[in-house]
Amino acid sequence: MGRRHKKNAVTAPPKKPCIIFNTVPKSGSVYITMTLQTGLTYSYMSISPGYVPHDDINVDLLNDFFNAGTYITQEHLDASILNTDLLKRYTDKIVVHFRDPRAVLLSWTHHMNNLNDHNHYYLLDYVTPTPPREYYNWNLEQQIDWQIENFLPNIVTWMNDWLEFKAKEENNASAFKVLITTYEDFHTNELEFYYKILDFYGIPRGEFKFNPPAKNANTHFRNGEIEEWRSVFTERQLQRINQIVPDELLERFNWGATLSNKTPILTVYSQDISMQQNIMDILNRDFKKIEPGLN
Repeated sequence: MGRRHKKNAVTAPPKKPCIIFNTVPKSGSVYITMTLQTGLTYSYMSISPGYVPHDDINVDLLNDFFNAGTYITQEHLDASILNTDLLKRYTDKIVVHFRDPRAVLLSWTHHMNNLNDHNHYYLLDYVTPTPPREYYNWNLEQQIDWQIENFLPNIVTWMNDWLEFKAKEENNASAFKVLITTYEDFHTNELEFYYKILDFYGIPRGEFKFNPPAKNANTHFRNGEIEEWRSVFTERQLQRINQIVPDELLERFNWGATLSNKTPILTVYSQDISMQQNIMDILNRDFKKIEPGLN
């Protein structure tokens, strides 16, 4: 009888944790993902079609992603039941990346114009709602007006839904962990920002080679300033943004108030100082009752 030959086993390199970097649009996400991918020698794979702001995970892609290992993906997944249930079946953590929604709004407006200028209008079919064709004939102020009413509320909801999901998991002592990162933290100390993600995934810092790409159009970088919006939005637009973006969200991430005083102080003239104060108190109280979004 012949001898059975045993082949020497080839030891494959150990798989590293797969990283899901789930981001609000226009938050430095392409640049950050490329830096992590090259710095960790990871491969890239998408796990969704790429819609904004409502996107669904593709189960087959998700399965391939985690079976392969050592992969990173950058997505704009909302915290729908479908997405969160699938994530909890396949992994126990996700990074969710935020940016001041006012900065997102301005950067997104410029980004859409750039897509149109380069004949990539078809990519806007992935965006809901998609602006009308005449949008690109409007001036910047008109375009921002449209984005305030149609894009900004969706971004605020996207962020709040992820915060609510994170809080729910923590309250239930769930094993699923959500790490919230912000563009502002990235802007303040880029290397520490990456270390925070590495620590979250249990990846030794020494395995990361910090060699970031250039911040340019290829990495979707336009300006990168933290509060450029303050010099662009009109007073009228700031008032409307004030009604859409909740104070709690701005305060939680130290993003600063849109306006210094949300409730106008009404001036009332009277010879009687005590009567003047009483009238002002009544008027200001009633103003709060009738002015939408100020309570």
